[in-house]
Amino acid sequence: MNKVMDVDTLKKIRKFAEEKNHFVKRPTAKKHIDNAIKYGSVTNAAKTLTASGNPITRQSMDTSINITVRNAIAAGFEDKSLNVRATGVAKSKRWFVTSAQNNSLVHQGFVETIKVFCQHMNAEPIAIMTRYANPDKFHRGAESGVEWDHSIDGWYLDKDVSLGPKLMIAGDVKIGATSGNPLGGLDLIGRGKSMIVGHGQLQMRLVATPHGVDPKMLHSTGSCTLANYGRSQTAMKAREHHNLAGLYVEMRGEAFYIFQVEADKNGHFYFLNEHFTPDGVTNGHRPLAYVIGDEHRIHMTDKEKECLWGKDGPVETLNPECLVRHDVDDFYTRNHHHKDDLMLSMHKEKTGARLVEDELRDTASYLNWTSKGRTSYVVDSNHPNAFGKWLNRFQPKNDISNADFYMRYMGHKGLFGDSWADDDFTYFMTKFLPANERAADNVVFLTRNDQVLFAGVDITHHGDKGANGARGSANSFSKAYLKMTYGHSHSPSIFKGAWGVGTWAMKMTEQYAKGIGSWMVMDNIIYPDGARCMITHINGKWRA
Repeated sequence: MNKVMDVDTLKKIRKFAEEKNHFVKRPTAKKHIDNAIKYGSVTNAAKTLTASGNPITRQSMDTSINITVRNAIAAGFEDKSLNVRATGVAKSKRWFVTSAQNNSLVHQGFVETIKVFCQHMNAEPIAIMTRYANPDKFHRGAESGVEWDHSIDGWYLDKDVSLGPKLMIAGDVKIGATSGNPLGGLDLIGRGKSMIVGHGQLQMRLVATPHGVDPKMLHSTGSCTLANYGRSQTAMKAREHHNLAGLYVEMRGEAFYIFQVEADKNGHFYFLNEHFTPDGVTNGHRPLAYVIGDEHRIHMTDKEKECLWGKDGPVETLNPECLVRHDVDDFYTRNHHHKDDLMLSMHKEKTGARLVEDELRDTASYLNWTSKGRTSYVVDSNHPNAFGKWLNRFQPKNDISNADFYMRYMGHKGLFGDSWADDDFTYFMTKFLPANERAADNVVFLTRNDQVLFAGVDITHHGDKGANGARGSANSFSKAYLKMTYGHSHSPSIFKGAWGVGTWAMKMTEQYAKGIGSWMVMDNIIYPDGARCMITHINGKWRA
């Protein structure tokens, strides 16, 4: 610590230690500090006071002073010069934000890779200072001071900084390093501003806002320091969810875009179609999968389709090997949620949205068009499942418009289907339609009991059903031993290993989510090493 400590800081510590009577039992420590102050440093003092600058003497002085400093810090002494803080943070438009835990070594490979990334992206590196009292055999409570690895001096931040009118870094919010839910209870802090806090666990949660206003986002950063926790149950759980990670933030006007960056064991990481190491950057890397937020095709506007599928959209830009699709069909025409809504039923009649077969045919065409050049995995989801529910309760005399289709479909499945228990949405797409209209071979329909993994990430679950038939949730999915990316809630989140995407059907808020809400257009990409990143769409853009 004292290698970078100037004389003024040593004088402050000496005064503080005298006031706290630290030198009563350690008079030698006072002498060592006095000599270091007199000669400008420990090294100079050792050289002056011994004939040859004896390294043993120097080490003894160094250790003695360090103990005094640590005791002083443990007793409440703080001095900003102990670690160099970041400056000019608010002046930038791009940042790489991570956190660093006290008395812990940084992951050198990750730090060096961050430097390469920041130089490449013209971004400012920031490490939010986090604290943990780790009572291991090397650090015993009051005997241990609080310090941070000096190799990233100049990155440190321990105060609140506004990055724009809608986003802040809450460096002054101190969250327990072993907290299992670091974003819990932070909804009102910062009021309407989205917020980034420092914590070893990478987490994201949205706070409900009025419609027409972007939801407030809460993010925690992950860490650039090695996992350094005790041996209690709480500490071991914190170690399990410690992420070597950070957030890349870029700003366009008032809009901001936040990308999660997860490093591998060497500290290397992917960002979109680039791969970063301490040696440099390579490009042209394809994500293994692009998990699209719930599509509900019939509700997507032309602008939304252009944003997702256009030449400047993320699919064309990143060229993922596979797509993962949730609720690709809405079953709007005869959705059971609408059966008692007379006004909506009349609206459907007047706008031509009354024929089940037409909606399903359009969805098949949409799937084929958007799946060209890659495989699409269609996740078994509750809205396409509504087709089967409709068939089970259909009464021809009560729905003449769809009676003919019902008869033809049921007859076809009875003659050519393998089992009446086969999923009806899949059967329609792959067998009922004429051969030239069916879903192509590169469109794969999953069942609830399938398992498809991309670099250890399970993409098979929609999110409506959890363990043992219970309702799905981020909390329940986070307890699975596999990492998981799911859909359904329309409110994107990251909680431990469970990542939930948003939705593209923001028009559906008029029917299902009136009032305040946290729906957002957000997708997820899965990299070749199993790392993931959320892609946020704001005002038709996904990059600043």
